[in-house]
Amino acid sequence: MVGMPGAGKTHWARSHMTQNPERRYNLLGTRTVLDCMKVPSPTAPTQREQVLQQATQCLSQLIRVAARRRRNYILDQANVYSSAQRRKLLRFGGFRRRAVVLCPPDEEWKRRLSELQKEEGEEVPEISLLKVKVSFSLPQCGDILEEVLFPELARPEAERLLSGYKEEARRLLPAPPRRKKSRARNRKGPPPP
Repeated sequence: MVGMPGAGKTHWARSHMTQNPERRYNLLGTRTVLDCMKVPSPTAPTQREQVLQQATQCLSQLIRVAARRRRNYILDQANVYSSAQRRKLLRFGGFRRRAVVLCPPDEEWKRRLSELQKEEGEEVPEISLLKVKVSFSLPQCGDILEEVLFPELARPEAERLLSGYKEEARRLLPAPPRRKKSRARNRKGPPPP
């Protein structure tokens, strides 16, 4: 699964699983891990962060184990970074690897995101969304992927939407701090005479 936070990846995955029960899919996602954890609901933000961090670590381990088991998996995460897409898919060598890109129109995505935020009671920070928008890359068919599906917007429309997102994010994100060049090239002392 590839898509912005709140785009409907989990909903699509669950409906795909019910439409194809004979495939016996295993859904691997942070929300799935959180649902399996027997932890009292965290009240403080730091507790919530710790539980989420533990769930993410568990999911990483589950993905490592899943790559060695011959089953049908759906990786239910954002996977917007090309490095994350590549890293996760390379583990599943020998599998038939498909990417499903959920990219709804902008108004629909905003509606779904606000609905998700109301449901979970937690708001995604705007700066995080901008960072995701600027880094979003669409997967390509090739040596890693056999097929890329676009169930909502077709690829050309999704590319146009994402280029608009990237422009908006570059405009609104603060410039990254510049790295200072090191002037002390020879730290051992002055050169011999």
